[in-house]
Amino acid sequence: MSLRLAVYGLLLDDAGPPDAPRLRDGGRLVGPATIPGVLVDLGAYPGLVEGPGTVRGELWELLDPRLLAVADRYEGYDPRRPDAGPYVRREIGLVRPAVDAWAYLYVGPRDGLQRVPGGDWRAHAARRLRGAESGPYSR
Repeated sequence: MSLRLAVYGLLLDDAGPPDAPRLRDGGRLVGPATIPGVLVDLGAYPGLVEGPGTVRGELWELLDPRLLAVADRYEGYDPRRPDAGPYVRREIGLVRPAVDAWAYLYVGPRDGLQRVPGGDWRAHAARRLRGAESGPYSR
């Protein structure tokens, strides 16, 4: 049995910090995925919330089922206490490809959160980095 995981932020292939789980270590990248929902900026990372829209991400097949537990810990999700953290893991239907996959949804406070334009965390993070590089103290 294979497990599918749709990711959209720091779990994207080579997008996260050094301590982020590498899904390649026990998983196979299926390809790009379109995830239903809205992507919000939580500062250093994004959150997927339910709502009208789509989010750009990746679909992974987890060949080693222990990798799901590693991702759970990284996302602060405990399946024994699903309401304890700001994220829950749910199986959702993807827009593309048309399959069901696990995804982490943000269920924490939403007041004042900004929507990520285009639902694309990589592009959003790159724009922020370019903005920081062209700030008042850049050369």
